[in-house]
Amino acid sequence: MNWAFIGAINYYVAMVIDLAAALAFLGFGVRRFVGHPSVAVGAVLLGFLSFGFLEYAVHRWVLHGRPSIARRGHRHHHAEPAALVATPFFVAALASIAIWQLLWLVCPAAAASFFVFGLYAGYNHFALFHHWVHHHRSDDGYGWYWHRLDRLHHGHHRRQGSNFGVSTTMWDGIFGTFRP
Repeated sequence: MNWAFIGAINYYVAMVIDLAAALAFLGFGVRRFVGHPSVAVGAVLLGFLSFGFLEYAVHRWVLHGRPSIARRGHRHHHAEPAALVATPFFVAALASIAIWQLLWLVCPAAAASFFVFGLYAGYNHFALFHHWVHHHRSDDGYGWYWHRLDRLHHGHHRRQGSNFGVSTTMWDGIFGTFRP
């Protein structure tokens, strides 16, 4: 069996499912929301900003933590950075549903949907940026911010005890793992 082929299918299927799931949470939130639009916007922004911590925590303490299937897959990514390695396509969707259900216990379903949409927006931003980092040409005409994060992420691949944030450096700064 060609595992690289299966990896590539999972990689691209995950991107499509994650985008569709994000839009489903947004659609559900819009359909069910009653209240001031600033609450919806605030929930989305809070979700998006919360993803930065989630990204850092999972990358540092799960993917570089104790031995696990996730850590083994991440080691493969470090060994072959351009390989199409991704979390199984269903994991993010199931995790987002679980988060939504937990939030629904303490807030309206629409607000929980907007928050999860924000998380997913952060996750999709991370996934697309991470893909770009490992598959772009160095002369691509993107802004200084992406190039800075690009350099820092490649630094993480050289020194794996630092720069766990891929789409933001804020949490590396807070936890003392930022290395220029």
